[in-house]
Amino acid sequence: MSIFDNDVSRLIQKTVYLQILRSTLEWDRLRMRETKMYKVYNSLIDHVINEISHDLYELKKQLMINKAKIVFEDQLDKARHVEYQHRGYVFKVEYLNHHIKLACENLLQDYLGL
Repeated sequence: MSIFDNDVSRLIQKTVYLQILRSTLEWDRLRMRETKMYKVYNSLIDHVINEISHDLYELKKQLMINKAKIVFEDQLDKARHVEYQHRGYVFKVEYLNHHIKLACENLLQDYLGL
């Protein structure tokens, strides 16, 4: 039996991506105040942030069921390093910033129905 679990790995990856997307949207929302349609954009972003928060809650429940959790994250210039614990083992993963950006753009398009 392998100690590596692809399902848990995917849950960790999606959790990392959604946390980054939520933070990015919160940062973007603060910079949109100068736009003329701020109230509409703000409502749209708030709606997406709420959906992401709900999905993160569900992902974290799934991680808990699988006895897995993220124990460390570090953002570097070109990648994000993540360590997670599962079945008593610590796994280290690196996500390249370019791939994170593409994944977050795709996730945002899904949330917006585009």
